[in-house]
Amino acid sequence: MLLAADLFLDFLHIFVVLFNLFGWAHRRTRVAHRWLVGMTAFFWLVIGPFLGALGYCPLTDWHWRIKEARGIENLPHSYIDYLFRLWGIETNPVIVDICVGVTFVIVVSVTSWIWLKERRLRPLH
Repeated sequence: MLLAADLFLDFLHIFVVLFNLFGWAHRRTRVAHRWLVGMTAFFWLVIGPFLGALGYCPLTDWHWRIKEARGIENLPHSYIDYLFRLWGIETNPVIVDICVGVTFVIVVSVTSWIWLKERRLRPLH
């Protein structure tokens, strides 16, 4: 059962990362994308500092608890860093965090620009 939960959370985690990165690209997914980006920002920037960890992700927290219950140790604090390690790429966790943060700022900027552009094009009723 733990293996199934671990695999499900891997799938969900990768989906969330990819949707955060590219959900803005298709008109039909933009509203859901804005919600997910907002929730991500809320957990990273509001809940995280409250818990003492800027960038806190509840999905990573739950996922690591499952992995630890399976006996997997020495997990990094970042899921992206975990994926790099899984793929055999050794990285500096600080550099990974900076790259993730910069990428997120770019995604928020693109999402905001598209949202504002779409609002200007909509006729007022």
